[in-house]
Amino acid sequence: MEKIILEKEKYVSFEILVLHNKNSPPSIIPVGKIAGINDFVITDL
Repeated sequence: MEKIILEKEKYVSFEILVLHNKNSPPSIIPVGKIAGINDFVITDL
């Protein structure tokens, strides 16, 4: 997979479909690094 560069103060939005057991909610954990960004925000829709 080719690496991408994300600029500080820009944003990226992902929509994903996760197949999971309906008795246990999925856990999505961001992995990686963006220069100048200390944390990621994950929101449930």
